[in-house]
Amino acid sequence: MPEPTVSEPLSVAESRLSHRQLAGYGLGSIASAMFNTVPALVMLFFLTQTLGVSPAWAGAAMFLPKLWDVFTDPMMGFLSDRTRSRWGRRRPWMLLGAFTLPVAFVMVFSVPEYAQWQSRFAWVMAWYLVAATCFTVYVVPYVSMPAEMTDNYHERTRILSWRMAFVVVGIMLGGALAPLLIEQGGGGIAGHRFMALVLGSLMFMVMLLTFFATAQLPRKSWQRSETAGWQAVAIALRNRPFKVLMLAYLLMMVGANSLLATVPFYVAHRLSSGGELVTLLFLCHLLPSLISIPLWNRWSRVVGKQQGLMAGVAIYALGCVALYFADGVMSLALVVAIVTLMGTGMGAIQLYPFAMVPDVIALDRRASGLNREGLFTGVWIANEKIGIAAGAFIAALVLEVFGFLEGGAEQSQQALQGVQVAFALLPALLLFLSMAVLKAYSLDRELLRSPRSNPIT
Repeated sequence: MPEPTVSEPLSVAESRLSHRQLAGYGLGSIASAMFNTVPALVMLFFLTQTLGVSPAWAGAAMFLPKLWDVFTDPMMGFLSDRTRSRWGRRRPWMLLGAFTLPVAFVMVFSVPEYAQWQSRFAWVMAWYLVAATCFTVYVVPYVSMPAEMTDNYHERTRILSWRMAFVVVGIMLGGALAPLLIEQGGGGIAGHRFMALVLGSLMFMVMLLTFFATAQLPRKSWQRSETAGWQAVAIALRNRPFKVLMLAYLLMMVGANSLLATVPFYVAHRLSSGGELVTLLFLCHLLPSLISIPLWNRWSRVVGKQQGLMAGVAIYALGCVALYFADGVMSLALVVAIVTLMGTGMGAIQLYPFAMVPDVIALDRRASGLNREGLFTGVWIANEKIGIAAGAFIAALVLEVFGFLEGGAEQSQQALQGVQVAFALLPALLLFLSMAVLKAYSLDRELLRSPRSNPIT
């Protein structure tokens, strides 16, 4: 019996998921978003200003562990595809991640009082590598789940809209609380350790609740893939829509996380303020993002996911342009207004790419007859992680090139210009480039209506 096309209406047997099921699944994104956000926001500043590591070496400490994810994420996807247990394919790995990731996260920021910066650098990089591996164990199986919950185009967007709303909540919690907790803990290494203990505990509770909440989610059954190792990865990379989407999203992540990594520098050196303003900007950025996700979900039914994503990226990029060229003449109120507007664009960036990946997986499944959700998701998550880490690394290199000094030293005008470039100009350029790449993405609503129009290869 042939499988239904991915755009047809939901059948009686394939009913819409309840709000309780959607919330139970989406809850797990709070923990994953917190882990992505907190290091991206505070680690570069922590390494340079607290631990006395130069910007280039600090960027390397954040980027090099993520190269390991290029190997571990696809492998984790393959392993979870082939796992058989009474808890399903994905949930045993999620439980393992719940017990290991929070511990490793705390250790990243629990740096001993080493005399040499090289030892402090090695501690952070080594534990960040362990934490990244534990995160892979949790997040790859978790993100693979929507592709096996339903084979319907619009229901997948609905599932992902709930998940990405929780992502924004996680980003907001991590980004808003981290600077405040660091100050509450006394600043320095002690303050960062206190922050990690509080947020790590919150991550553990959320991940454990998600494990139990996902027990009753639907799991459609298809023939599993027997393809192993890098041969399987090559299959994913030969999928043209997937490859285009992956490259566009990589550029978005590099741009957005260059901005994110330099927020504390921008606030401290361009706005002459501290952690409270970082928290304010985060809230002004992410609340519109959270509110806009349901609107972007509805908009996709009118224009499609690709065009919705293009609109969101354009809003974000134009906001970056405004922040760069109006630097020095804007009031704080205008900065807050621009950041708030950019938040609506971020809602689209958070929603659409993750809603588009299951579309690609569904067509691959229909063409091959094989169950490869974990494989595609593993490659996708590795790509996302590389983008997040590369954004911070490139921002660090920009600071280094412009002569930014570690350890809280007084900065030159050239160094301050480097902060502005990494915070606004570089993200704008990368986001506009991602829009050019995204134009080549041909798999959207019209193609999904026709099973004969299948540009998988």
